[in-house]
Amino acid sequence: VTGPDTAMADEAPAPIRVGTAGWSYEDWKGIVYPKSPGRGFDPLALLASLFDTNEINSTFYRIPAVRSARDWSRRVAQNPRFAFTAKLFRGFTHERTAGIAEEREFRAAMEPLANDGRLGAVLAQFPVSFHNTTDNRSTLASVLDRFSALPLAVEFRHASWNREDALDILAAHGAAFVNIDQPWLGDNLRTTDHIAPGLAYYRFHGRNAEKWFGPDTSNEER
Repeated sequence: VTGPDTAMADEAPAPIRVGTAGWSYEDWKGIVYPKSPGRGFDPLALLASLFDTNEINSTFYRIPAVRSARDWSRRVAQNPRFAFTAKLFRGFTHERTAGIAEEREFRAAMEPLANDGRLGAVLAQFPVSFHNTTDNRSTLASVLDRFSALPLAVEFRHASWNREDALDILAAHGAAFVNIDQPWLGDNLRTTDHIAPGLAYYRFHGRNAEKWFGPDTSNEER
């Protein structure tokens, strides 16, 4: 091969990682996990033998201790391809009350994964109520600035973010746009196929439109 295609021919293909969101599910016993797991059974280690990524849900609800992140890395050591996604703490994306102390705490918690080559991305997930407005674009840019040292992917739920002004902000910060599969209801984000340099991210939420909204639904029903 000659000419401008030579560099492309020399590049290694980007890894494709597939996995689940979390590993602590009681209803997986007898299906994914043994019905009566023996002493010492580790669900994360099992999933790391089946998949090569996992999206850590717990980091959305509370910032983990550094020792927890070290332990997660240790438990997937048998799979050299394995990389985590960690959800950004909701204090930055939903409540928007997190300050410099929480920022430092979250960055410190990510260091063991990053140092071990186990951090594929930090997922900043915004709610459907977060619309593409001037103020919210500033909020988005501020969050991305605060965590610029980490690999970032951003998930929007509202359709207004599927625009060039949002993509420009992500590109300026080296962040990926998270493509999601969900029912096309109301102002939900439709199907997208945005790929940032080095990272494409897809989340599959489910397609049960009748159980998508409302108080009588659950993640499993959705």
